[in-house]
Amino acid sequence: MTGRLCAVAALLLGLIGCSTGDFVLNYFSPSGTEPDQRVVHASLATVTQTAQGVLREMSIAATLGEQGERTVMNCVTPKGGRFALLLSKVPDPEGNERTHVDVQWESQPEEATAIRLMAGLRVLSSRK
Repeated sequence: MTGRLCAVAALLLGLIGCSTGDFVLNYFSPSGTEPDQRVVHASLATVTQTAQGVLREMSIAATLGEQGERTVMNCVTPKGGRFALLLSKVPDPEGNERTHVDVQWESQPEEATAIRLMAGLRVLSSRK
């Protein structure tokens, strides 16, 4: 099922003219050209809790910590890939709670993992 979902996501990305690499970089790279795509319209606490559930469903081991005002989850994928999931509050002039999401890979990026993770978190924005 997971393989089929990832294949469909890759096909859709190809149809709209971007590679999965472009998609992942736009969502997770600090140098992405559209940082708003990395903002989830929910509180830091809600995004942290949801991320923990998504990571658990993906069989990704994660340790939770803080770095200043950011929540940091150090993660290890079933394939041995390592990344840090960084979550931080984003100021909003209208008073809405928003959270910036960034993934920093310490190993070779696993594109399918990044896509599934962000899709699980983006659901929070669609509930608004």
